[in-house]
Amino acid sequence: MSIHLQPIEAGDFLTILVENFLIEHLSPDVIYIFGSAAKDNLKYSFVESHFYKYARSGGFPKVIDEFESEGKYSDMTKAIYRDFVLGDAEKYAKSRERVIEIFEKLPDIVGQRFSWQSLSNDLGPIIRSVNTIVEYFEFLAYSFIVSIVYFIDPSTKEIKRNKQKKVYPLDPMICSIISDVSRKEIAMPQVMELIMLRQLMVPQDVEQTALNLVNGPYFWYSEKGNEIDFIVNKEGVLIPIEVKYQNKINKSDYTGMKRVFGKGIVATKDTIGKDDNIILMPIWLLLALMK
Repeated sequence: MSIHLQPIEAGDFLTILVENFLIEHLSPDVIYIFGSAAKDNLKYSFVESHFYKYARSGGFPKVIDEFESEGKYSDMTKAIYRDFVLGDAEKYAKSRERVIEIFEKLPDIVGQRFSWQSLSNDLGPIIRSVNTIVEYFEFLAYSFIVSIVYFIDPSTKEIKRNKQKKVYPLDPMICSIISDVSRKEIAMPQVMELIMLRQLMVPQDVEQTALNLVNGPYFWYSEKGNEIDFIVNKEGVLIPIEVKYQNKINKSDYTGMKRVFGKGIVATKDTIGKDDNIILMPIWLLLALMK
């Protein structure tokens, strides 16, 4: 039996760091004088800064430790994870060229809809077979490197494997490794999406299917181009979650969610509000409250 040690989720990261800060800096005398509100206010005033540390460091414990003490992680630490990711993939693909070819394409498709056929057309001469591409990505999913997200039909609540998919690296550190190999940056909005996806995963489902997310979270899109980043099936009720990491939120950003599902959550950069059954909340605060 193999044991997979996964990176810490953003919610756990926030809980651990913020509680440690409170233990260090908030004495019982302060709580006694100002009441429990002092603890709550201080806690949430630091959540945002801790979240952005997570967005840069990711959830691997060694990386977190170095980032907390030094403000960055060392090249040696990054090399350890890079050798693990590339070495594991190369062992399966039996060719570093094939691994590099896939990694060079990944920044272009993270968070974007694609089909296996379209991907086979975009890749270079080394990998052309659709079946081979599917095998490689499923290997990356079962190796906890890249997540595969499937389309769900809201009317039947069933996934459609023949529809377009989306992929996300598991962790910001893996994003950084992919960016180094490909020399293409994975943008912060996509990093925010993968952090949200990681938080939405159900541990029991991950134990069964790893990052081949046939049990969810899912995503949805219409033939007219409307899309919702993630759909969670909570006891038969589909909950749509859209990540909009941008300076301004317009109603058009969640029109599809409102029309198709009548409700939903929009994780924003710094906008907070409510529009009928649509809740808008900064992603750092949403993740803290979800935890």
